[in-house]
This record gives sequence, C-alpha cells and structure tokens, in this order.
Amino acid sequence: MRLSPRAAGLVVVLLAAATGGCATVGPAPTLTGYSANGTAALERDVDRPGADYRAFDLSSGRPETCRDTCLVEPRCQAFTYVAGGLEGPTARCRLKSAAPPPAPRRGCLSGVRKPPPSTADGAACCAAEGK
Repeated sequence: MRLSPRAAGLVVVLLAAATGGCATVGPAPTLTGYSANGTAALERDVDRPGADYRAFDLSSGRPETCRDTCLVEPRCQAFTYVAGGLEGPTARCRLKSAAPPPAPRRGCLSGVRKPPPSTADGAACCAAEGK
C-alpha cells in the first residue's frame, strides 16, 4: 500500500494476537520529549532473530511502545515485538543493532527502521512535483 505524502506522517500499526486471528489498527502514541528519526515498515508474524542489544518486558503489551522506542534510539536498526505468552507471561520488545533476515513466527511483529529522506531528496521530490 502506498501512502500519499500528506498521509506519510501517520503511522498505522497492525497488532496480531498470539492466535493470529485478530488485528487492531490505530495511530501511534506520542512520546513526550523525543523525536522519531525515520519510520519502521511493519511485518506481521515475523521474527528477526539475532542482533539484540536490548530487550525488555512491555507491561502495556503495546507493540507501538517497542516501535517508538526503536525510532528514538540511534543504535536501533530493527525491532521485534513478541506477544505475551510466547516467551513469558508479558509481551517483550527486542531492539536490534542490525536488521537480521526475517523468519516466520506467529505472534511476533517486527520492523526495520528506514531513515527520513535527506533534505536533498526532499528538494528533488518537491521539484519533481512542481512545488
């Protein structure tokens, strides 16, 4: 799915339940005092094993918290959200210093960080659109 430039700032997250039968769609929460650096393409029922530099429990169980943490930490290049019940009673977030190859795993949601467009790219884009 391709987003219009106007909608590109809106991040939509799909959360797959451990059963794979349900999905929730909603806007990303804001983190006060932090600026996201880039975006993350989301992959349902995908694990990216390896390259973990930090892992933590998510008491909220929200994958947006995992994604947003990755986007504000310069070292983070990818993440995997693991639904509660797969590796313990609570959901878990694994932040990665690289983007390992994807592996299918029900109940996981992974993302790979994509940097924001550079100023030069933005100027070329606007020039191509006649702005």
